[in-house]
Order: sequence, then structure tokens, then C-alpha cells
Amino acid sequence: MGKHDHRKGYKKTVKTNIPQKKPQALPCNGEQGD
Repeated sequence: MGKHDHRKGYKKTVKTNIPQKKPQALPCNGEQGD
């Protein structure tokens, strides 16, 4: 049961990291392009 709970928490962290990483990469790319 503990392992199952850990997997659910990990999935939530990955989903939150995806959107946070996308916006951060946008400004980073723009700065490099400039």
C-alpha cells in the first residue's frame, strides 16, 4: 500500500514539473536567442 501511495505522489510531482519546466524553458530560449 505504501508503494502505491508513493507512485501517486510521484506522478503528481512529475505533472507539476512539466508545466513549470515549460514556461522556464521559454524565457531561457528567448534570452539565448537574443
